[in-house]
Amino acid sequence: MRSDKYKNNSENRKPKEIKKQRKSDTMSEDFLAEFHNIEEKQKNNPSNAGVNSNTDFGQSDKSKGKMKKKKSGNGNNGKKKKRIWPKVLIVLLILIGVSAAGAYYFLDTQLSKFDYVETDYEEFGIDEGVADKLDGYRNIAILGTDERQGESSETSRTDAIIIATVNEDTGDITLTSVMRDSYLLMDDRYGESFLDKATHAHAFGGPVNTCKMLNQSLDLNISEFIVMDWVSVADTVDALGGITIDVQENELADLNKWGPETASNTGREWTEITSTGEQRLDGVQAATYCRIRKTSGGDPGRTERMKKVVMAVLAEAKSHPTKITSVTDSVLPEIRTNMNTSAFTSLIPKLLDFNISKSVGYPFNYWGGIMDDGIWYAVPTTLEENNARLHEEVFGDTDYQMSNKAAEINQKIINETGITEGTDSE
Repeated sequence: MRSDKYKNNSENRKPKEIKKQRKSDTMSEDFLAEFHNIEEKQKNNPSNAGVNSNTDFGQSDKSKGKMKKKKSGNGNNGKKKKRIWPKVLIVLLILIGVSAAGAYYFLDTQLSKFDYVETDYEEFGIDEGVADKLDGYRNIAILGTDERQGESSETSRTDAIIIATVNEDTGDITLTSVMRDSYLLMDDRYGESFLDKATHAHAFGGPVNTCKMLNQSLDLNISEFIVMDWVSVADTVDALGGITIDVQENELADLNKWGPETASNTGREWTEITSTGEQRLDGVQAATYCRIRKTSGGDPGRTERMKKVVMAVLAEAKSHPTKITSVTDSVLPEIRTNMNTSAFTSLIPKLLDFNISKSVGYPFNYWGGIMDDGIWYAVPTTLEENNARLHEEVFGDTDYQMSNKAAEINQKIINETGITEGTDSE
């Protein structure tokens, strides 16, 4: 259904790279021409001659004079050598330009290994007023799908929904985990809007549908996404040589119960975890750590663990940057994203010096229980109150006003469920 819309666009990015290189070449030619003009002027006006090539830049005028006399007695007939520092500077500039172009080419080559999909901004359902108010904040959806071996990514659900918010001014990053059972508005496969679990939005319309659901219900401006399944999570952790996680007592039983299933789905062997506390987890152990929820905190516990794994992966990559190449070679083809090279290059400086300033869970207050259809849901109580707290904690907005669309969704949830007070809190 989405194959035409989400087509690989790596070929379309090559001309941009070539164009930049040609621009760099033109700049180098301008520098050469400029310095040749300077040298010609110096020939015609000896009084403007600069420092001799054999003279230290820190010498006094007196010492420079002695050097000139010595050279005039060595067969140079008193002629001054032409300055070579402009040529050295030109060479340095060219080398810097080539290095920059090479670095960009290397980065573009590595990032082209992503499962890149092309999207249109209009598809994400971002309210213009919200976009203006959140100017200076970059929100990226990180989605973990429950796709198993042999299953299609097109119909997979999201086991983990995380919003990474980057403050463009400070570089601070806030991670917001959204409960997969949150009762929110989304589009079905035919484009009709209805209320359902947040986890189902991806199965109905992929990552764009999930982002649209978050934008309209939570008043956000998400237009970028990264989608990983449990295989890519395991591969990432293994490529980094493992990550450090503090395993809790209530997580140990679930880890060893569901670990063999994760190992089977990811094509790996399971190694039993025998103790609690801070320890190194391999890929399949980390993927299982993200998945478990039955007796280890339910849906909120699962989303919190996914955030911990994301933070641990970033910390490991920052501490051991030489391992990143192995990650790009083995893992990137398994990760789906609509972020191109320029989008990632603008993000890299912040990731290298990343500061997770805050971590929150959404909804903060909700009614959790089984509704008339026999299915368990987490109904925000209310959407307006939860959004107000979200925007205050993440964006520092103490005067949040719902958009018309979010207000419509808030009322729709109340009308269909009759629920306005929560039984649980994040």
